[in-house]
Amino acid sequence: MINKIYKILLAHNRSWTFKELILFFIMLGLSIVIFFILLKKDKIIFFQLIAGELLFLFIFIVLGSTVFTRVPDKVKAYKLMPFWSWNEVIKGDIELLEENLLNLILLFPFGFLLPFVFYRKIRWYKALIMGLAFSFFIETSQLILKRGFFEWDDMIHNSLGAMLGCIIANKIFEKFVKKD
Repeated sequence: MINKIYKILLAHNRSWTFKELILFFIMLGLSIVIFFILLKKDKIIFFQLIAGELLFLFIFIVLGSTVFTRVPDKVKAYKLMPFWSWNEVIKGDIELLEENLLNLILLFPFGFLLPFVFYRKIRWYKALIMGLAFSFFIETSQLILKRGFFEWDDMIHNSLGAMLGCIIANKIFEKFVKKD
């Protein structure tokens, strides 16, 4: 599975340019400053600062690999039929099954970090909606910039992954982090 992820990254992504790396570090620095201001004003605790920075890094890396470093296509590509990929999986397309599972895993860390960023349990449907919003941004960006395949299936799988990550993190948060 790790080998498959690596091959996908190589096939769809180019290396970051010097300008992109500079932009990344500027945004990282700004986010650190903002989080430290929030920390100094007692709006967040240090634990949230760390979780927030991890979420920022994750979001930036995902956008980099799914949108910004992809090689543009000549035309906009899209598939508007929901669950089309599962129809193909049922017909025996194992590679599409792997892709669906990878899309499920893609936003798992996003959902996993949410309870730690907000320092409270997050309801599963809120994580699902946040995952859907982030995934919609990714898919729409891919469509507009011609840098990938816009499809509802990816949004469904990404959202479910965010929801599952959040459900698991809620259990960990409840047991180990926040004991009332």
